[in-house]
This record gives sequence, C-alpha cells and structure tokens, in this order.
Amino acid sequence: MGGQIGHLPGRPDRSHPPAHEDKGGRGKIMPADLMMHNSFFVSGKFREVVEKLEPGLHQFVPVELLWKDGSHAASYFWFYPCNRIDGMDREQTTHEFREKSGLWMNRPGGSYVVNLQRVGGRNVWIDPRMSGFDLPFVSETFKLAMSEAGVRGIG
Repeated sequence: MGGQIGHLPGRPDRSHPPAHEDKGGRGKIMPADLMMHNSFFVSGKFREVVEKLEPGLHQFVPVELLWKDGSHAASYFWFYPCNRIDGMDREQTTHEFREKSGLWMNRPGGSYVVNLQRVGGRNVWIDPRMSGFDLPFVSETFKLAMSEAGVRGIG
C-alpha cells in the first residue's frame, strides 16, 4: 500500500487542495506523515490523535492516493493547523523582535522560548509572528500522544 510521492505542481491551493494524487508505479512504501510545500500530508492515525486532543479545531482535507492505473493506493489528509498564537517569550527569546513589522527575525545562534501561559494548554499552533516559519509548534502532550499512537517524526 502507498506509493512514492510524486512532484506536486506548486504549493497546493488551500481553498481547493487536490482530492487525489497519482503516485505512479507500485512497490514503494509511503511515509506515514510528511510535509510538502509547507502543507502537511498526514495519516488517519495522525488525525485521530489531533482530534482527540483538540476536537473540531483544525482542518483536515481528505486525499486519495491513486496508482497510475487508477486503483486506490492509500488515503491521507492535508492538515492545516488552525491555532494562531503569539506564543514567544519576549524576555527570554534571543532572536530579534522588530516592533515595526511585529515579526521575529531569525538570528544565527539565537533561540526561541515559548511562553506556556500564552499558549494556554494548546497542543498544536503556528506563531503568526514567525517570519517565513510555517512549521507548527507542538506541546509535550502532543509529542507523547503521537509517540504512543506510533506516529514518528514529531519534534
């Protein structure tokens, strides 16, 4: 089951993500969860964990993977994290915060420190003040739940 990820033409249109992708020949195993073009392509197991922790909050768009002959290869989801939290600790983060733009600027050797009070117990979020950083932040609770579910690669 599964297939090798093929090239997707450009970044998926978030208002109309592809409903199916042609994966070519059989034989290669698809990783359970991965990122493509700053969008997350995830398994049903990943979705189950997210829905258990934060039910009804995030967006999952189903995608059917097809072999070249049109037969079903696998079912996945585009995952769009919907929590937007200005969660950095402005006292302890050593990257530069630019007041004029309202964005953090990545500096070599700097570190980001999350303010857990600002995050307020959420498990998956994107910080809208991170310039060019589309990866979500995740809680320790989220990482543990994913590990217990057998989903690997959650950092």
